[in-house]
Amino acid sequence: MEGVFKYPAVILLLLMLGVCSEGASAQDLTTTYDQSLISDDGYYVQPGGVYVAPDGIFVLVNGELKQVNVLCSDARGVFVPYEEMSRQFVWCSVCQHWYDPDEPHVCR
Repeated sequence: MEGVFKYPAVILLLLMLGVCSEGASAQDLTTTYDQSLISDDGYYVQPGGVYVAPDGIFVLVNGELKQVNVLCSDARGVFVPYEEMSRQFVWCSVCQHWYDPDEPHVCR
């Protein structure tokens, strides 16, 4: 047992490699993210297509930024549920923020 604890950095490295490979095997690596996907769950966002701003969360959909309140994820990636995608937002020229016209809006 003396020889095992002689090089603790090697043991730590092997442990970290095991954890990293376990995380990679949990992902579905066969899925390509060249373009956004639409499935039964919702609209899958491209990597780098999620923007968090002080006034909300925005996703890049077909070259346009859309504000969303809910993001979900699974083994295939990050997606926006269909219920979120069906909402239409309106830009308020007074307070310079997006809002949902179906809900009450108070300028900030």
